Amino acid sequence: MLLNQYINGHDNDVALKCIHSSMTYRALLSAVENLASWMTNHDVERVGIAFDNSFTWVIADLACQQADVCCVPVPLFFSASQQEHVLNESQCHFLLTSRGGELSEWSKSPTVMIAKTTSSLIRSNIILVYTRL
Repeated sequence: MLLNQYINGHDNDVALKCIHSSMTYRALLSAVENLASWMTNHDVERVGIAFDNSFTWVIADLACQQADVCCVPVPLFFSASQQEHVLNESQCHFLLTSRGGELSEWSKSPTVMIAKTTSSLIRSNIILVYTRL
């Protein structure tokens, strides 16, 4: 994975940073590997991701690359019907998000995953996994 080339002995260097939090390369790699492993174990081929610009978006995007999964961005500013259209047309069977779902064709009880990091804002790294009914 491309991320490994950047680490190369710099595990504790900051990989991602925002106003109130940061994430090291080690934490980022761990979170990416955890999510990529879940995708591989669940035979995910195509997944929608619906997050604000956040560490979690980066983790989900990199995990898709590592697991060779097609990543379909679902803009949060889209209406529920627009989001459903994107997900239906792209034939996604999984949706990763940090928000509760309003989409009719998706499970009401998502699987909850935590992208384990050393970040003080752990809750921003919660990933809800919805499955198409």
